[in-house]
Amino acid sequence: MPPKMVAISIGDCALFKPPQDSPPFIGLIRWLTSRKDNNLHLGVNWLYRPAELKLGKGSLLDSAPNEIFYFISQGRDTCCLSTSSV
Repeated sequence: MPPKMVAISIGDCALFKPPQDSPPFIGLIRWLTSRKDNNLHLGVNWLYRPAELKLGKGSLLDSAPNEIFYFISQGRDTCCLSTSSV
């Protein structure tokens, strides 16, 4: 069965399948580019679950289990997706 096609827009949140069996990554789409290699390139800001945050030794994070945190990267985080899987 072919993959289901969905529309992606700037400002959307998306779930990204991780390489291993773990919860999906959560990302906020910042920019989209279609390139000659027939792939869609995305600029993404990542959202993190409390368990994914690395705090200083002895630091505790008081958060709800369903709370997520927005991370603004200084660099340029990108993803590349085949247009057939978008």
